[in-house]
Amino acid sequence: MRARDESTNHSEEGTGALTPARLEHSGRGGAGGHSGCGGTGGRFGRAGHRGRLARVYLAAELTAIFVALPVFLIFERRAFARLIIPTLLVIGTGCLLLLLRDPEFDRRRLWNASDLRAGLGRILRRLVPASVILGLVVARLAPGLLFALPRRAPGFWLLVMALYPLLSAYPQELIFRTFLFHRYRSLLRGERARIAVSAAAFALAHVFLANWIAPLLGLAGGLLFARTYARSGSTLQAVLEHGMWGDVLFTLGVGWYFYGGSIGAAGPPGAGG
Repeated sequence: MRARDESTNHSEEGTGALTPARLEHSGRGGAGGHSGCGGTGGRFGRAGHRGRLARVYLAAELTAIFVALPVFLIFERRAFARLIIPTLLVIGTGCLLLLLRDPEFDRRRLWNASDLRAGLGRILRRLVPASVILGLVVARLAPGLLFALPRRAPGFWLLVMALYPLLSAYPQELIFRTFLFHRYRSLLRGERARIAVSAAAFALAHVFLANWIAPLLGLAGGLLFARTYARSGSTLQAVLEHGMWGDVLFTLGVGWYFYGGSIGAAGPPGAGG
């Protein structure tokens, strides 16, 4: 896995475009070049300066998007409650456009299905037993929630099953996995750092829902989806896993805690059994 990560970084930084990652590479080389002729040292020195500025800009951007914005939404959660999906689609589209305009981004990551069969097997081996355990926990602690959506609104439940992976899971994986991993790779050195920051940002983005279940499961899911993306290099696999987990949560009744309409409510309907 480490070899794959290193080879990916090498290929991404190997183009001629003057990007933050390439600037940083030039800055590292500047220390050696500085001892040579004055002209070469000056060029490397300027490149190193630009590299530092690029990293500062990226750090500020990362903080604004993945820290400041989620914190702002905590205080504006009631106004934002009905705008979750439109906001995800707008931000996801923006991230996709930035990725497509970046010559260093390998577009095959968006639909890479080369390892899909094996990846799907790994996903199901985790999903099936965990879903059974979660269902037993719900049945024990909040029996009225178990299968509440398919029992009370089967038509709406089917609509959620069909649309959640496309309208929610897909833009979230573009934002928190594909975009974050690629855009900030010069800041987040190594796979573990990217996975950790991705999962933490994903959990923070669920705090505005004003319950402890959403960010806790968001942290667990963020780690899971980030590892899947890091291992497969495929947005498609991360979306499939995220989409299946989302459908499971809404089927078992836990999806209420991820629903914008739950903000300000006394609690999920029928939670007491």
